[in-house]
Amino acid sequence: MTLHRVQVNLGDRAYPVLVGSGTVRELPTLLPERAARVLIVTQSGIPMDVSAWLGAREVRRLESGSGEAGKSIDT
Repeated sequence: MTLHRVQVNLGDRAYPVLVGSGTVRELPTLLPERAARVLIVTQSGIPMDVSAWLGAREVRRLESGSGEAGKSIDT
């Protein structure tokens, strides 16, 4: 698995964005226990149910454009 970490620098509200194949399997080890909300960014048409991995956390899903054009930092 190749996992990339992109840091979003917002001063005291900075956070990492994790990108990579197989990331969903690693969610329990990657998220701090105190994390109450999770945003999943994926392409439309890709089934992804992370509720079993994340327990009681609030999960939101954001769909990007399809194809390679939808996989950019700008997106």
